[in-house]
Amino acid sequence: VTTALTLTDGIVFTDATNLLVIRDNATTNGGSAISFVDGPMKKIGDDLFVFPVGDGSTWARLGIASVSNFGVDTEFTCQYLHSGYSNTTSLDASLTNVSTIEHWLLDRVFDTGNNASCTVRLFWESESASAIEHPSDLRVAHYYTGSSGLKWYSFGDETGGTDNGNGSGSILSTTTFTSFSPITFGSGEGFNPLPV
Repeated sequence: VTTALTLTDGIVFTDATNLLVIRDNATTNGGSAISFVDGPMKKIGDDLFVFPVGDGSTWARLGIASVSNFGVDTEFTCQYLHSGYSNTTSLDASLTNVSTIEHWLLDRVFDTGNNASCTVRLFWESESASAIEHPSDLRVAHYYTGSSGLKWYSFGDETGGTDNGNGSGSILSTTTFTSFSPITFGSGEGFNPLPV
């Protein structure tokens, strides 16, 4: 896609072989509950971007923000999976639980300097579908090898997510991602079932 991807009706199915690629400076409308990308997609460039991804009948966007050291040739892939990651029980003390029903795979696949970093925004389109009961207790959770080993860590926001008042909302990480995949919703005090 060279200029814009506008999703209005229908699902775009992709896989690792048939990858949808969004070029530098190209935009998207973010999709909708009836039109999104089911499978992996790639974004090239140094732009802020919202991946209009979903899985099955679930639309679940992921945004990259506060980008640093991105170049016009930086490449990220993103895919949403409506299933829990293979490990949802190894948790840092910053989290009480993480989602067992969904996760995103965000990967930096090419970067000349190999140091592109960003913050991440996770969207929920339905509180009930994502098992979110208290947006104020929501966290962005990242599974990686941190200070206490390979496990899920909170990447914020410690003030919780933003509820749009209609069952949808989003949460932006307060910690910058320098490593990626996998990412999901977490709960700081256990008020969000996610579910358990």
